[in-house]
Amino acid sequence: MNFIEFILKSSLIVAFLWIIYHFLMRKEPYLLFNRWVLLGIILFCIILPNVQLPVLPPVMVETATITEIKIDETLEILAETNQTSFSWVLLFYITYFIGMGYFLIRFFKRMYIIRNRIAKNSFMNTENITAFTFFRKIYIDRSKFSDDDYETILWHEQAHARQLHSLDLVLAELLIILQWFNPFVWKLKKSLAELHEYLADRHVVAQGVPIEQYKQLLYNQATGVYPEYANAFSYSLIKKRLIMVSKIKNGNRAALKICCLIFAMVMTVAWSCFTNSKQETPETDPVSVEVPDENLAEIETEIEQEELYDEELAKDALAVVDKSPQFPGGEIALLKFIADEVKYPDEAKEKGIEGRVMVQFIVDAEGDVRNVKVMRKVHPLLDKEAVRAINVLPKWIPGEQNGKPVNVYYTIPINFTLQKEAKEE
Repeated sequence: MNFIEFILKSSLIVAFLWIIYHFLMRKEPYLLFNRWVLLGIILFCIILPNVQLPVLPPVMVETATITEIKIDETLEILAETNQTSFSWVLLFYITYFIGMGYFLIRFFKRMYIIRNRIAKNSFMNTENITAFTFFRKIYIDRSKFSDDDYETILWHEQAHARQLHSLDLVLAELLIILQWFNPFVWKLKKSLAELHEYLADRHVVAQGVPIEQYKQLLYNQATGVYPEYANAFSYSLIKKRLIMVSKIKNGNRAALKICCLIFAMVMTVAWSCFTNSKQETPETDPVSVEVPDENLAEIETEIEQEELYDEELAKDALAVVDKSPQFPGGEIALLKFIADEVKYPDEAKEKGIEGRVMVQFIVDAEGDVRNVKVMRKVHPLLDKEAVRAINVLPKWIPGEQNGKPVNVYYTIPINFTLQKEAKEE
């Protein structure tokens, strides 16, 4: 799996699971369970794209198939096509890493601000700064609160500290750096921040603070400015928090929702492993290579496929592997080699015979081309020429499965097309 596939699959996992959480669990008072679900989404999106279950097939790609070769146009078209495709990939990487760099700098800048505030302010009773918690550190502007309110707010902040809510926010921010373009990552971080407030509110009520008194405190206070990644005694979510602090658990309905959520997560695991086991080879438009008229010659030697076919080799060959065989110099070099080697039969040209010959062969563990076979026949003249050209291919870099070289099937479509002038003659 390449980096682009990893990022896209990871983003889909975040989007799907957050949507399921949002509609099923965000209003349920099972706060600790919800927290682990959100943290699980972060874990899933990082691990699952590269994980396969033992019951599923190994991580593979489709049978190796090269871009179709047309024996009619110019080699320059081939080069332009491949360069254009590469430029889009390059543009993606440039855009992605610029965004990633920006948010990485933003992350370290905010961490630096928090560090400075920690260095300049003492623990507790901090002036000129709102109440907030960063990991185990608690900071409160003592002058803004009465003694009773101060104690209540301290309990609230202690819940953030003891449950390490700042760690959740840092993990979410690191995921944002990786998937800054994904709106659902930002929503996931917001959901975590809301959940932290609900958990802290529950802790305060558990200390014996009357719910109505605590509600009044939420109404009376106003939020201040606090550093990112720190949990603050914030009142921007007052309405939601007031509802959640008084909410009673509904066992039957919640159990059904939890089962649905768990089922969705299991299906996500299965989908990720299944797609890891089968990745489609991207389809590309046919590219064309000119075969000059002076190179056209009559085939002198006929190749009998049946005599060259090794049944034992075929039994051990794999249709899909972790790493496909590579022609020395890459795909462009392979296309050029075949275009230079193929001779359009004179007889076929005179009779106006055209068509697409699909040739399959095996690149063995030593890198040799063997068992050349026509999978889609057009005419004996074209079929034999296609087989002849493939049989003279030089040694390849063999494909690999589980880090070991193996015999691999490879397919090449060769499209024999006469130019318009030849057809008219």
